[in-house]
Amino acid sequence: AAPTAQLEEGRGPAASHGQHLPGWGGVMGLGGCAGQVPPRITAGPSPVVAVTSEAVTLRCDATGSPPEVTWLKDGDPLPAGATSISPDGSVLRIPQAAPSDAGRYSCVASSPVGEQTKHYLLNVSGTRWLWVLSPGDLGFWGFLSACPSWVVRIPEPYSRQWGCDGC
Repeated sequence: AAPTAQLEEGRGPAASHGQHLPGWGGVMGLGGCAGQVPPRITAGPSPVVAVTSEAVTLRCDATGSPPEVTWLKDGDPLPAGATSISPDGSVLRIPQAAPSDAGRYSCVASSPVGEQTKHYLLNVSGTRWLWVLSPGDLGFWGFLSACPSWVVRIPEPYSRQWGCDGC
């Protein structure tokens, strides 16, 4: 009799459907991919807040054997030239973010034994804010109350504009 491998019940995409091939030891539909691991994505936080004209980097670290990583924007392939993607697909870079870059980006890791998707929501703001307590206190850098994790800074040179909230 031909040697057979023992598969543990409930492991792998087809095993959960009971599609064992008697005498062969494989699982129907895997195409001889026994031992391969389905893709798994470790990704950064979402939503991502960017400022117009600054670079944005989205990471999609995928494991598995072997994962192929592709990126989509709002469910469609990315337009050519607006972004750059690392050779392994794990990093999507937008060199100068624009409001038109805002949307839902999807990182899709796929292999013969599975697929996993991670979604990022990218918001692009056209304005930087600097909160100043008084005209002499230009060293105070503030935070936007709606985005407490977003440190706000203004690159040099900057122009001063004074106003008050609720005046």
